[in-house]
Amino acid sequence: MHYPEEFPLEEIKTIIAAVKGGKVKEEFQNLAHSAWVVQGYAQANIIGSPGSEDNPTDAVGSQSASEDFDPIGHLEAMVAAHESGELTAQSLGSMDFILNWVVDNFAKWLKEWLTDMIAGDED
Repeated sequence: MHYPEEFPLEEIKTIIAAVKGGKVKEEFQNLAHSAWVVQGYAQANIIGSPGSEDNPTDAVGSQSASEDFDPIGHLEAMVAAHESGELTAQSLGSMDFILNWVVDNFAKWLKEWLTDMIAGDED
């Protein structure tokens, strides 16, 4: 089993669109898949693949997490860098923050979705 190796451009765009558009509930299945792919890509860039001797520490941000960190803005910047051909290991420098944000928010989104499903609100 391998982590995603290619930059998850479409999945990041899906996350951005769902969050910015306030469509997390409506787009939950697509959002869940996209979060899973982005999480795997981030993990590969942070800790490497199982059985690998790689230690891709370049993907760990040098800045400390702060309340002013804008994950959507960072994702948008990563998309722009990828689309212009300028995505580098340095561009991925905050993947640890993105990973934390995706995992934390996905857990929240999943809880809300499950609560709605149990309550019978499938809209």
